[in-house]
Amino acid sequence: MNQILLLVILLILSIAVISALYRFSKRLFKILGIILSILAVLSVIAGIAVIIDAKQFAQRFTTEQSLYLLQEEGRLLTGFYALQDDGAASEDKSIDELFKTLSEEKIAALQESYSSGSLDEMRDSNYKVMIFDIRTFESIPDNEFTKAFSIMTLSLDKEDVFSILRAESLPKRYSSLLERYGLASTGAAVLADAKTAMFAQLIGMSFSDDQLFLITSFRKGDVEIYTKTAFFYFLQYIPDSILETVKNGLTPDEIAIEEQQESVQEVK
Repeated sequence: MNQILLLVILLILSIAVISALYRFSKRLFKILGIILSILAVLSVIAGIAVIIDAKQFAQRFTTEQSLYLLQEEGRLLTGFYALQDDGAASEDKSIDELFKTLSEEKIAALQESYSSGSLDEMRDSNYKVMIFDIRTFESIPDNEFTKAFSIMTLSLDKEDVFSILRAESLPKRYSSLLERYGLASTGAAVLADAKTAMFAQLIGMSFSDDQLFLITSFRKGDVEIYTKTAFFYFLQYIPDSILETVKNGLTPDEIAIEEQQESVQEVK
């Protein structure tokens, strides 16, 4: 009799436990369903935000002034303002129309803000602040330097270019040459202008070799971009395989065709 009573009690308890588990599982599935729904909505919203931000970046990057800086181990070496695009072809413009060199005083002020982490203060009214680590350009082949930095009768090699970029005062062996090149009339101004021209040239060389240079450098941590909006947060997490697919799809012929089509549309 006692055994039968015990079995009945165990049966009742089992039914109670199963019923409780069933109710709990229903609630759990319901909660999980709600969470998944919220995540799906948030993913859509985030995706839309990334697309909108990417489009805005593509438009504003070439039409609004941005600040470009070169640094090494936290020390700002040089920089320039990339001036607003007025629609004229860049090859028809002088350096002064494309870039505005930063004075020593401005570099010093920016250095103080950079050291204290005041990136918003550095950005001021510029669209973006882009801070390149000098190591970003160390992978450029040596022979590319002698081709790109041929001034008068002298070709500067990689060591020459990096020496000038790191210099606090212009080495005498370069001074007379750069003055004859017409960059400026005084030593300090020559150095500032030379650094600006060389930094801009390095960026141009890097983009010529890799159309995704800015994105890949940003993902490696070699370039800081402020403000870092939704598009750039997204870039940090997309798989390398996707970037490789995009990169492999950007052949020189396709890029040339796209540029021609854009030029035709602008004329129309």
